[in-house]
Amino acid sequence: MLFAYAEWVVLAAGVALVLAGVVWWLVEQLLSVKLEQAVVARTQRMEAVSQRFRLMADNAYDLIAVCDGEGRMEYVNAAFTRVCGFGKEELRGRELPLWVHPKFKEEMVQLLAQVVRGGAPVETVMKFPLASDAESASRAQGWVDVELVAQGLPDTDWVVRHVVLHARDVSARRKMLDELARNEQRFKDFASSSADWLWETDVAGSFKYVSPGVVNVLGYDPDELLGAGQLEILFSSSEDPALELIASRTERRQAYKEMEFWTKTKSGERVCLRMSGVPIMNNFQEFVGYRGAASNITANKIERDNVFRLATTDHLTGLLNRPRFKEELERAVALARRHNTSGVVIFIDLDRFKEVNDTHGHEAGDHILLGLAKILRESVRATDIVARLGGDEFGIIMHNVDVAAASAKAQQMIERIGAFAVDYRGTRLSTTMSMGMVQYPQEDKSADHLVMTADLAMYRAKDMGRNRLFVDADDATSGAAGSVRAQLKWVERLRYCLDHNEFEMHYQAIVPMRKKKRPLFESLLRIYDENGKVASPALYIDAAEHFGLIQRLDLAVVRRVFETQKQLMEEGVEVDVSINLSCRTLGDPAVVPKLKALMEETQIDPTRIIFEVTETMALHDPAEMRDIGEIRQFIDSLRQMGFRFALDDFGTGFTSFRYLKVLDVDLVKIDGEYIKNLTTDEDDRLFVESMVHLCRGLGIETIAEFVENTQILESLLELGVEGGQGWLFAKPMPDIRALVKEYKGKVMADYLDKLPLLQHGKMEEKGVEKVVEKAPEKVIEKAEKKATEKKAKTRE
Repeated sequence: MLFAYAEWVVLAAGVALVLAGVVWWLVEQLLSVKLEQAVVARTQRMEAVSQRFRLMADNAYDLIAVCDGEGRMEYVNAAFTRVCGFGKEELRGRELPLWVHPKFKEEMVQLLAQVVRGGAPVETVMKFPLASDAESASRAQGWVDVELVAQGLPDTDWVVRHVVLHARDVSARRKMLDELARNEQRFKDFASSSADWLWETDVAGSFKYVSPGVVNVLGYDPDELLGAGQLEILFSSSEDPALELIASRTERRQAYKEMEFWTKTKSGERVCLRMSGVPIMNNFQEFVGYRGAASNITANKIERDNVFRLATTDHLTGLLNRPRFKEELERAVALARRHNTSGVVIFIDLDRFKEVNDTHGHEAGDHILLGLAKILRESVRATDIVARLGGDEFGIIMHNVDVAAASAKAQQMIERIGAFAVDYRGTRLSTTMSMGMVQYPQEDKSADHLVMTADLAMYRAKDMGRNRLFVDADDATSGAAGSVRAQLKWVERLRYCLDHNEFEMHYQAIVPMRKKKRPLFESLLRIYDENGKVASPALYIDAAEHFGLIQRLDLAVVRRVFETQKQLMEEGVEVDVSINLSCRTLGDPAVVPKLKALMEETQIDPTRIIFEVTETMALHDPAEMRDIGEIRQFIDSLRQMGFRFALDDFGTGFTSFRYLKVLDVDLVKIDGEYIKNLTTDEDDRLFVESMVHLCRGLGIETIAEFVENTQILESLLELGVEGGQGWLFAKPMPDIRALVKEYKGKVMADYLDKLPLLQHGKMEEKGVEKVVEKAPEKVIEKAEKKATEKKAKTRE
């Protein structure tokens, strides 16, 4: 039993052992699976972490690399490709000391050794090569500036065997910093070498920077001005206009540019500065001060003032000149309108002053002008304007004064000038003056209008006897005042007519003694007034001459006649036309090319044009007319082009027939004063006979003006005058084509239908073809005496 029991015990123990083994195996298998699962899970987690690390590293902006202790790169992130252009595989295994710029090779070796030895992280700046230069760093042309941080990477045993590099591309920043450094140095160089001085102020207006140039400008050292108020240093007077303007701009935080003002240096010397400034704003657009520059322009300012003075003053008298007078008048008129005040403009002209110059010389005239200028300055207030307008003309602007008070002052000036005399080389020289006055402002009237009105008023004073004042007031009703306003209206009317080509040409026949190939007509200007009526030339010629419109009027007439002549030539109509030229045009060399240009433009035949010049204007008014040499050169220049010339009003101004030799003319038109009384005044007949005789000897054709009846015509034919013009033949008409048809082939004898000799064809026996013999000396003397008497009457 006991044995059996023992067997069962052994059997049970065996079973128990087997079961224990099975359980152990099962437990071991279970633990192995769990361990494997844990390892897999941990591995996956480590791979995920590694993947995240790579993603973070590859997407990092900085360059990241891991290298061993010798500097061989084992890992690089994607930034290397982006910045340097290298692939990861290209860089793996590269040695950093041989890869960086040669300049940094030793530094890289030392850096790696220091980090591997367990040193602290190292920061430095190096240059990495670009991909295109990677094959040979020694021949590299392009490099990237990087900021580099190297840090040791310990293993699990805490021994550093690897190094982590963090680098950042700072090429743009370095370039910017280098540029800033260069700019800063450039600014310092400019500031220290510039003749100007640069400055900067704070919010309170105190200097916080002053360049070294201030020493040369104001005499201060830069340190002396730091903290000082800018305006207090530069301006000693609170009433300086520049100070007011700068203060006003700075209060509104506005820039100011090229402000000029006078200030004092440290030593007290006056200098003129030109200064500009701009407000400074910080990053938050908050005002923090001003910055600007200033320069010393003293020498330039003085020079400019001298040039301005020379340009605006008369060199002899020191008074203002005409352009400056005009500016002052415009300013005075504007102020008077703004403040509802009034003043007067006075024009002054010395009486017969030219006789002083001609008799005693210009030096004597200058002494009188200087004395006159002194009297005028002393006679008006300091605020009034006195100017020399040219020659012997002066102008005065009196502010804030009525006409009565100004007239009284003008009368005092006339009396002082009348009593004034200059002792010149033993001779006492004196003069008088005529004055014209006009009040300003006038409604809708410009400064130019005031000048014209005052000028005309002055000439009215001369017409009224000289040495007096004429006032053109708004309420004036005199004929003289009306004449002034009438001339002003004609000036406006003439300008309108010239601008709009609103004038006509009429033509008057000049009938020859013998038949000619082409008829001759004198062209006569016709201008209509505002009522549509033909105006007398006397109404507008003076105004045109006085206000500089006469030459423009002459050229407009010439153009119209040339264009008409061109049309007639194209139509096959042959005709000669004479054109009157004014004294302002005659002798002006600038007119010659204009006439030539008109001739070429219209393609007219110049031989069909005759320019008429008046004898008196050509030779006998030197104050207004040109030198006889200029006139002769003018005539010769146009004659070379083919034009012909006629001397008009012959006999009114000559004292000797020898003057006919001075001007090369083709025709002489005998003045109507000798023709009107030809049949009743023996002296006139003798004078005409002498003219005809002399002109025939010189080969000059004679034409009589004012032929109004057959008795005069008969006398002219008897004397041998070769042409006639007057109402007996024709009145001026606008249709030249009709006139050509009517007068072509006509001769003067055709108008003597009541003379028996002509009716029987015996005019030749009467003396039409007779050659007048040389006049005796007494005839010439008597003719010269007659001319002298007529000239004297004309002057009176």
